[in-house]
This record gives sequence, C-alpha cells and structure tokens, in this order.
Amino acid sequence: MFPTKKPRALIIDDDAGCRSVLSRRLKNKGMVVDEAGDGEQGERSLLSKVYDVILLDIVMPILDGPSMLREAVVKGYKGKAPIVVMTNLPDFDRRIADAKNLGVVKVVVKSEISLTVLADDVLAMVGTGKA
Repeated sequence: MFPTKKPRALIIDDDAGCRSVLSRRLKNKGMVVDEAGDGEQGERSLLSKVYDVILLDIVMPILDGPSMLREAVVKGYKGKAPIVVMTNLPDFDRRIADAKNLGVVKVVVKSEISLTVLADDVLAMVGTGKA
C-alpha cells in the first residue's frame, strides 16, 4: 500500500481494547505500529524511535499524555510527527492547552468517533488516502 518505507505509528493508551482495534486496522493497511499502555512506556518509545504519527490518550496511569509530551521534549524529543489526542474528557481543551504547541494536530472524543474511522483518518494523515 505504501510506495517505499512503511509509515510508523505509536499508539499510547491505557485501554488495551482501543489500542488493539487501532493497531489491527493500521497494520492491515500496511503501517508499522508500536503500542504503549501508559505514559512512561510511551515516552520511552517516543524517545527511541521516529514516528510518522502518534495517537495519544490524555488520562493514563503513571504519566498522563500532556505530561508525557512535556517530559519527552525536556529529554530531547524533537519529533515532527502529528499527534492525535484521544479522550473522553469533557474539559479536554484545558488539559491539552499547552500540548498543542508540541505537535497536537487533532483532538478526538473517543465516545463520539468510531475507532475504525479514526484509524482511517490516521492513514490519510500519513499519506495513503486509502482506507
């Protein structure tokens, strides 16, 4: 599906079911997908590999999404990957206000979007345009 190098996605979410659905859809469409179940694991992945897109939950154990992004930048993260923030919080704008300067391009409310549709949006973001 992709002309040369397969794009790489990082899904950081403590909801294993959410990670599984997104990962399966993206892998089936030709992407390489890494998963992290909390912010600490996500930060390690973010600092060790280059990603084409990042899907990031806000509320997670150990380290929440916005804090993870801030800490990764302090530790040297200079990635240019678009970040899609996923949440079910009604007050998410307040929680991610400063994270928007760190690469957040889209915020989705998980209860208002199908994970398959979200995966297709991610595929379009990395240039496949094919869902």
